[in-house]
Amino acid sequence: MTTTTLKLIALVLMTIDHVGEFIPEMPLFLRYIGRLSAVIFFFCCVEGYTYTSNKKRYVLRLYVCGQIMTALDLLLPMAVHHSTNLRWWEYIENNVFLEIFGMTALLYFWEHSKGKKRIIGTIVFWLYQIIMPEVLSSILRFEQSDKLILAKSLVGLFFERGYFVDCTIILFYLTRNNKKKMAIAYTCWIGLYIFDNVLCVPALLNPLIQPIGIEFFKRGTIWERAFQSDFQWMMIFSLPLLLMYNGKRGRGLKWLFYVYYPVHIAVLYLLGQMLTA
Repeated sequence: MTTTTLKLIALVLMTIDHVGEFIPEMPLFLRYIGRLSAVIFFFCCVEGYTYTSNKKRYVLRLYVCGQIMTALDLLLPMAVHHSTNLRWWEYIENNVFLEIFGMTALLYFWEHSKGKKRIIGTIVFWLYQIIMPEVLSSILRFEQSDKLILAKSLVGLFFERGYFVDCTIILFYLTRNNKKKMAIAYTCWIGLYIFDNVLCVPALLNPLIQPIGIEFFKRGTIWERAFQSDFQWMMIFSLPLLLMYNGKRGRGLKWLFYVYYPVHIAVLYLLGQMLTA
């Protein structure tokens, strides 16, 4: 498969996932299907970043698209609800452009630094992503959700899906020339997610560490976590598709994906709001 074919498959899977997200009373298995889409896009983006003629422009384009998507995430709910004072969960939270921007910006830094500078820069990057949201939240009141979302977007904060999924971009980058290493690393990475989030093995230590005020979070049964709340592990089923990649670009259709993402989000959100009303 070419990157174009993989992107088209991911586009279909993503649309199914967002139907389950935005349209009321849809079956949960639609969200299962969608677990495959993001990592396929991330895999293709690593290929696109690696072989683009201008990596700096590639990263900046993602940042600009991320800001445009943030504006849509904020302004569309405001228009629908005829209010500029919405609660944070009433805004749209989808912005894959910022996720890819953040990780490719880190890759760009790696390629233009070495030694201690690379190590220190990487540590600063992760501390920035962890600490800055708390700083902004302390500056802006909880009721100012729109300003908080906008501020996070402008300063380059991301992780819509959390660190686990977004870090697969680094995994794909480090193993991009070896399918066998990629498959092993990817499987182990998802195994780590199952170990921590589905099986909640660290929570077994709670009786020992609770006396010192530390506790690993655990909710529900293994079945409930695996198929109701923490089913991100299902992205393992994207691996056969990734292994079918033939190293070729295909027809490209670059701008189709940049345009389709915000348009389909807007359409499904509006449709969901109409059906809810």
